[in-house]
Amino acid sequence: LGLAEADGMADKGCRKRARETKEGKNGKNEKSGNVAKIGNKTIGKNGKNGKNEKNKKRNTVNPFFAFKIARTCLVKILTFLPCRDIYRFSVTCSALKKETEDEKLWQKIAKQFSWMRPFKHWDESWTNFCRRLRFSHSYLVIHGGNSNDRDSTNMVFTNSEEKKFIVASRRDIGFHRSVEYERLEGPSLSVLPDETYVCMGGMLENSSSNSVSHYEILPCGRPMDRKMVFSKKIGEFPKLRTPRCYAASICVQNKLFCIAGAETPYANFGDVYSMVECLDLKSPNEWKNCPSIGHIRSGHSAALLDQGNTLVVIGGYGGGSKFLNTMEIFDLNRSTAWTTDLRRMINVRSGFGFVKGPDRCLYVVGGSSNGEEMLSAVERLDPREKKGWQPLAEMKHRRGYCSAMFDAFGTLYAVGGTENWGPSDSAGRTFEMYDTRANRWEVIKDGELPFSRHSMVTSLCLESPKRFSELDAIWRRVK
Repeated sequence: LGLAEADGMADKGCRKRARETKEGKNGKNEKSGNVAKIGNKTIGKNGKNGKNEKNKKRNTVNPFFAFKIARTCLVKILTFLPCRDIYRFSVTCSALKKETEDEKLWQKIAKQFSWMRPFKHWDESWTNFCRRLRFSHSYLVIHGGNSNDRDSTNMVFTNSEEKKFIVASRRDIGFHRSVEYERLEGPSLSVLPDETYVCMGGMLENSSSNSVSHYEILPCGRPMDRKMVFSKKIGEFPKLRTPRCYAASICVQNKLFCIAGAETPYANFGDVYSMVECLDLKSPNEWKNCPSIGHIRSGHSAALLDQGNTLVVIGGYGGGSKFLNTMEIFDLNRSTAWTTDLRRMINVRSGFGFVKGPDRCLYVVGGSSNGEEMLSAVERLDPREKKGWQPLAEMKHRRGYCSAMFDAFGTLYAVGGTENWGPSDSAGRTFEMYDTRANRWEVIKDGELPFSRHSMVTSLCLESPKRFSELDAIWRRVK
């Protein structure tokens, strides 16, 4: 960082010394014919070696010649710097131009975004991938759910302020209702590499659904107006083999997984499944069966760990009167069956929010311990350690059948849910925000949902690679 910041000063100093030597201001050089050396470069006037004639046309001297830093070492140093500094160096620092254009550099930097986007789009370069994740606008998509009047829809929550601290997150919050929506309860949501998302399964009227709908987020105003957006259905994927609701879904590279689920959202009614289905997005012809999880589950959640391509499934309803706090893992590269992890949650719960944070830890928020009693407890697990789940500060409201999501700036949100299944349910109309540094929850009063609802899902969407390139080109022309 110091070398890059000193680049301009060093270039200026080298030019000044070269100019002074040429003009003969250095008396010693005039008498003895000595020359000034910077690294292995020679600058002077009428030197004995005669190399100064070749350097007359040289206006600048790269200061990194003096330090003799190898390119591989310099790329390694740059990986420890923030993306914003590296972007600035690529424009202002001529000595680092080639290094900052190295794709291997950006591939290593992309690891800091692995909690949010483990894999890039297959047609996207690593440089654009990092720029899009760092500077792209983020949208929290709230899809489906059930309210007291049996109305279900999907919405897009936008926040146009760049959050530097938790208090700044409350500014300029808006909700935009989708143009097309379905009355869907208990669906599962997954974001694809091109920043579109799919909604699969769910309870549609009186029966579970096996449809897999494809959505994208589009602007409805000017190209640079990122506040006014809406969610639009753009197509359908092949239907699931088995209709289900309250399942878990996740996208890993080019494969989409649908894990377990149930026939109905009610306990002791209908079947609860353990089957896992997979769809190849490059050739989405049909869903294929994968190894089933060890225990039947409904109202559970899934995530991808940083330790390789490892899936984790946790909690949920296990049939009968059993609610689970167990966790199962599956290595996509080596495993042939799911294995049970010994680290159990402190509370049994179903219908909870589950998300991976920027610290690579797993967070569980709210849920229900028996289908009727709702929880405000929050827990965190660091998969790299063996000490198990740790309790965090409880939420202001009890939230069962809620959802949770980190935004692109590392703020954790708990959205919707139900507190007492009654008409005076205040928790479902609000969402809370968690400060990871202060270990404190705060209710966002000016960001209430238009109506109370539970059993919905949220997901974080960013600008698509294509749209971000268009906005970046417009921004460059405006600038």
